[in-house]
Amino acid sequence: DYRVLQYFWAFGAEVSHDRDYSRVALNSPEGEAARGMQLLQDCGLLSRILPEVVAMDGVPQPPEYHPDGDVWTHVKLILEDLEEASTTLAWAALLHDIGKGYGPGHHQKGAELGETICGRLGLDPDDTRLVTGLIRHQADMALICMRRDLSDPLPIRALARLTGDARRLTCLY
Repeated sequence: DYRVLQYFWAFGAEVSHDRDYSRVALNSPEGEAARGMQLLQDCGLLSRILPEVVAMDGVPQPPEYHPDGDVWTHVKLILEDLEEASTTLAWAALLHDIGKGYGPGHHQKGAELGETICGRLGLDPDDTRLVTGLIRHQADMALICMRRDLSDPLPIRALARLTGDARRLTCLY
């Protein structure tokens, strides 16, 4: 599709393999990652590169938590909202709900799928650990904030221990 080529040429992208398209899309200027991923889906490349992401399209979500629609729509809205994010954080945003549609425990299943995807696309092992950790712990901060007394330091310490390091904790925020 010519629109895809135009999009990637506009950012001076060097694309030598299919997997490079997804990297370029996620490394696009602020707000453009969602558009790039949608273009990849529209022309059929996304199903070759990231079939697990295409599978999110049409997966329903509870409207009381996600009134924005299905998982794919929700993920694109998050990608649009990323401001000056690292490519690693963009990968985590793209894959954070990848486990939905696989039954209960979508955070753990998503982390497992995320590890497979990151490995397949050649992400750095440290970046892969960060992405999968963010997928696995994405709801922990919200749960603690909603269900605990925030004047008590114990839940905050527990969250810090659970997330493992300051970088991951910062990304969750």
